[in-house]
Amino acid sequence: MDLKIRTNARIELMDVTENVNEAVAQSGVVTGLANLLVPHTTAGVIVSEKLEPRVVHDLLGQLETIVPPPGRQRHQQENITAANLSCHVA
Repeated sequence: MDLKIRTNARIELMDVTENVNEAVAQSGVVTGLANLLVPHTTAGVIVSEKLEPRVVHDLLGQLETIVPPPGRQRHQQENITAANLSCHVA
């Protein structure tokens, strides 16, 4: 089963728990594992307990500090972008 998740910002943390729970419920599987695969380098999955908004704010701020916005990296090649670097850092 495929889940399509759209983001609204250059760097964003999203809670996809409900999306995954719904997909599992629709699958009819009662026992087993749910594997999440993100087949693109500009997205990633972080496993964490429920994050409070201040923690999300701090994490996003740190990513912005560690990975500069487009145009400020030394490598401007098409395959090495801020989005790629952010996912590798996270």
